[in-house]
Amino acid sequence: MARRIAITGGMGAGKSLLASWLRQAGHPVVDADLEGRHLLEGNAALVGELADHFGRAILDVEGRLDRAALGRRAFASAEALQALNARVFPYLHRRLLERLQEEQRALDDRPQLALFLDAALVLEWGIQDAFDELWLVRAPDEVRLARAALRLGLSQDEARERLQRQWTQDAMACHAGLVLHNDGDEDRLFAQLLDALRQRALALPRRN
Repeated sequence: MARRIAITGGMGAGKSLLASWLRQAGHPVVDADLEGRHLLEGNAALVGELADHFGRAILDVEGRLDRAALGRRAFASAEALQALNARVFPYLHRRLLERLQEEQRALDDRPQLALFLDAALVLEWGIQDAFDELWLVRAPDEVRLARAALRLGLSQDEARERLQRQWTQDAMACHAGLVLHNDGDEDRLFAQLLDALRQRALALPRRN
């Protein structure tokens, strides 16, 4: 059976960049954020549950979920974020298991490849024991803040508030078997990834 590795880290840490290199090497990567977006776009029952709890202000004029509006409501307090995760996780967990099983079947005779999950909330969800390893990507807080604000279109204060709702990087590191440090230098991050893959006799990506 192919090795299963979960990649985690807070917003703006650089998980997506690492995942893109892994895909370039042929490793399948299940993206929890992408699967979550598909879920919210296609699951009317879940959207209804969220609207019942957070109010119809999270829907657009056509009744579809406005993810930005939901984010503002959900990150307003720790309790609101917990309510969001409690409603989304059962649906998302099933979807992620299905996707991982699909990819696993295609890898059973390819030992040079591993199956990766890219997910910020591995530890919050408590699913780390379903994987052979947990890798953490961490970055300086000021770097994460700038990246999160730019990517999500948030103010500095909004981005900081969202970062504060997540586990600290030190807390995550206590559970990780491997920590990759991303200070903004892609060459250094890439070198760390190559070392990790070589140690595990896994396929290596190439950079142009």
